[in-house]
Amino acid sequence: MGTGTTPAPGYVPLHRIRPETLSGATAQTPGMARAEALSGRTVGAQHLWMGKTVAPAGKVSAVHHHGAGETGIYLLRGRVTLFFGEGLRERLEVQAGDFAFVPAWAIHAEGNLSGEDAEALIVRSTPEAIAVDLPELRVPEDLQQPGT
Repeated sequence: MGTGTTPAPGYVPLHRIRPETLSGATAQTPGMARAEALSGRTVGAQHLWMGKTVAPAGKVSAVHHHGAGETGIYLLRGRVTLFFGEGLRERLEVQAGDFAFVPAWAIHAEGNLSGEDAEALIVRSTPEAIAVDLPELRVPEDLQQPGT
């Protein structure tokens, strides 16, 4: 028997999500494509969103944040540059096999400055994807070059 607000363990259904059923009907940011797998909408998750993101070669996403959602990233293939900090002048280079963490409310953009698409597994601490685009902000042009 559970105590207080903690639910008791129970026999509840588990879910399998097939790759071909991932949904693009989730929060999107220009310059990348998110596909939702696990969420409040798809499996009834209460504290988790999980999906994949493709960052096309040579593209930099719009500047955005994810509200109260913390974001974990695992890069499956390719390379991505995360732009953040004052004036978006700081960079974090991520390559296949790396994990990255984006705190809640962190203003940032993703850039794929390479010649091949990048793909990442994304996990958020909210049951729905949050993407608040900030069109008044842009990554400085001089930083949108490989290795600058």
